[in-house]
Amino acid sequence: MAKELKQIIFKELDKSFGSVGGCVLIDYKGINSELTQDLRTSLRKTGTEMTVVHNRIARRVFGGHGAPESFQDLFIGPTAVLYGGDGDDELISVYGND
Repeated sequence: MAKELKQIIFKELDKSFGSVGGCVLIDYKGINSELTQDLRTSLRKTGTEMTVVHNRIARRVFGGHGAPESFQDLFIGPTAVLYGGDGDDELISVYGND
């Protein structure tokens, strides 16, 4: 990926995640496109966003906002970040039911 494109993605993720009070990470390996769309639809009803991230860029973004290294180490394999809505409990509730 071109360096300029990585910088653009970094800035967008930094803007999206910079004010997030909490988030939920999911490993979406094995979730087909139909299930992904259903999950996004369920999340959208609560004002929650799901963003698939490049792990290295996500580590830089969250590290820049003071996330502990143990959190940054969770970005392995296909990872998506759920954020927004009314809080982490709601995120877990919506995702846990699917």
